[in-house]
Amino acid sequence: MRKKLFEYIDRFYLVEYNSTSSREQNMNIKKNVANNITNLRKKNKWTQAELAEKINYSDKAVSKWERGEAVPDIDTLYLLANLFNVKIDYFIYDDHDVQKEMTIPKIEGLFKKLAVLFLFSLATVLIALLIYIIGDSQNWDNKPFLWMSFIWATPILATITFIFFIINKIWLGSLISCGMIVVCLIGCIFGEFLIHNILGGNAWMIWLFVPIIVGAIVLIFFMQKAKGRMMFKK
Repeated sequence: MRKKLFEYIDRFYLVEYNSTSSREQNMNIKKNVANNITNLRKKNKWTQAELAEKINYSDKAVSKWERGEAVPDIDTLYLLANLFNVKIDYFIYDDHDVQKEMTIPKIEGLFKKLAVLFLFSLATVLIALLIYIIGDSQNWDNKPFLWMSFIWATPILATITFIFFIINKIWLGSLISCGMIVVCLIGCIFGEFLIHNILGGNAWMIWLFVPIIVGAIVLIFFMQKAKGRMMFKK
């Protein structure tokens, strides 16, 4: 590894500036480094300031690299390579596909994040199940309504999803999940009101509202879609 690092140092800093070909080679390397850093940063949807923060540099330094006015030193290139999950010599060449290099690490990272989301969601459902089992074995007054623990788990699941989207900067998903939190909370409160004050022993009838709610959501979706098409035609 040490030998390889010295080879890259030679490429960047021991170029003979006396010959025209060496100067052209140096300019090509700077251009490739600039383009590759820019492409990788944009691929990860980071701003220059966000990239600079991750490697403890200023955004001005990152800006100079991307304009080809300066080249990162070998330690910084090594740091960038680890950050972007590419080989260190990736930066000096232009005959490669950014997407190809990053597909596997991105998929692995996505699976890890989804696994964490799944575990938190599973834990929420198991807690609701535990409440149901414990309550069913006790002489609770609200024993017939213990199944509502699963209904109250829905806003918690929506909150977990919201946090997941926020952490991963998926703004559309976070907006939708935020709306789902509100809808689930309203649904739970409304359901409790119906069960305890209106339905009573006929609590099962609350499930009749599910197709109505789903139908309303689908109707709103298609109405918005049709409205968007009409505006586009205009």
